[in-house]
Amino acid sequence: PRVSVTGVDIYRGYFGIEDNTPERFMRNARIAGVADRAEAIVGDARELPLDTGAYDGAISLAAIDHVRRADIPKALAEAARVLKPGGEFLLMIVNVDHWAMFASPHALGHHPRADANRWRTMLASAGFDVVEEGTQPAVLYFLARKPR
Repeated sequence: PRVSVTGVDIYRGYFGIEDNTPERFMRNARIAGVADRAEAIVGDARELPLDTGAYDGAISLAAIDHVRRADIPKALAEAARVLKPGGEFLLMIVNVDHWAMFASPHALGHHPRADANRWRTMLASAGFDVVEEGTQPAVLYFLARKPR
């Protein structure tokens, strides 16, 4: 109940979400009863419009893996920049497994098979320590921590 959330999205392009706007984000927050603790900001993961060291945690769910491959290290570095020392980052990327092939066959054309070693290396290069990693249906995830 004491957590506040800042949702950052570029809010352009179509990724299967109708009416992808800051207003929709806030409408959902109102429905959930948390609008007083939520904020929607238009921004790009490669240049987050957020203060350095201001956040305890960050989450990227099927977002950073939609950034151009050459720009992914910049987006990960930005996630590290906005976190406080000891802050945690949950990175969830599309993993084209049997579940993804069943639920979203178009994922095959948009996502290469997730390479855990590649993501682990990029997280380390951005300054993160990987605390946990694993898979869930259609997801490869990493819980990473910014050193204190």
